[in-house]
Amino acid sequence: MYPTVRLHPSSQKYISKVINKAVQNINPVDKAEASNIHRVINYKNMKALIVSPYNEGLHWRTPQIITEQLKRLVHEAYVIKAYPGFLAELFQFNPDLLIFIGNDYEFGPEDQQILGQLPTKTAIWLSDHDGSSEEIKGVASLFDYVFTQTSTLIPFYRFESDVQHVHHLPFAADMSFFHPKPADETCESSLLILGDAVPRFEAFISQLSYLMKRKKIFASGRGWEPYGHIRCLPADANLANYYNGADMVINWSGLHHHLFECASCGAFQLIQEHPGIYDYFKPGYDVAVFHNPDDLLDSIVYYSAQVEQKRSIATNALQGSMYRYSFLQMVYQLLHIMHTH
Repeated sequence: MYPTVRLHPSSQKYISKVINKAVQNINPVDKAEASNIHRVINYKNMKALIVSPYNEGLHWRTPQIITEQLKRLVHEAYVIKAYPGFLAELFQFNPDLLIFIGNDYEFGPEDQQILGQLPTKTAIWLSDHDGSSEEIKGVASLFDYVFTQTSTLIPFYRFESDVQHVHHLPFAADMSFFHPKPADETCESSLLILGDAVPRFEAFISQLSYLMKRKKIFASGRGWEPYGHIRCLPADANLANYYNGADMVINWSGLHHHLFECASCGAFQLIQEHPGIYDYFKPGYDVAVFHNPDDLLDSIVYYSAQVEQKRSIATNALQGSMYRYSFLQMVYQLLHIMHTH
């Protein structure tokens, strides 16, 4: 038998402090991290109601996708179609968050009055790819939070609609539709151009006939009919097939959904520089950026010879579509903003 050794109380306290400090150093959690952990848990106590007027067009599936992702993050999530007086039935759902998708809806006086009195946090996730308007400005002013597809419109909503919380949050691509797949031979091309044939790119377009001689070039936009060396796609063309069939995609359309759709198909794209790119993409890593027509011409020549680099950028874009700028991540950002601001 070994003799029992009893430590002095002050020694016991000292040893206890040392052990606790060592445990904290092994897996430290500061106050901010602890708060974030608490917020993630709180999401599971929330109920969210998604409302949208869409049943056709470009974003007809968007509300369903958002609701599916919300169900992974909150306790309950429902989606209903907007109709006159729909807010009067809001109380049967008793949501913590009301999220309106899109801006193609006219709120009547009764709906506007109810929105202004709701204890629920309200947000509108706009589909303002083509810019804003007086009508959209008026709709945005009814909500606590505004999420826009275009970062340059943030000052417009903040000052013209008098909304304090305005954030850039584009819709991700619908990966059930935009994903890598074999392209039909009729959809294959050396170059796919997204955007209108505008005067600024006139010289560039003319030079393409020499630079890409005997190569197939498609264009999606207006004003391409006079250019015999470029095949103009119909307005209702299934662009997913052409993204997958293109060796290189040039995007000066200004429509940000093309950026995410191309990435989701694993396509290599050269996009005209604009501020919204940098919130989600990393030029040179998952997208290539050009600043003017001369820069674009040089980039085409450069990347035509850099096959592996081009493939790497396209692969990184596809991975980003599945993780960094997926719909799940976009919805998580929306929740985080609405919960912390």
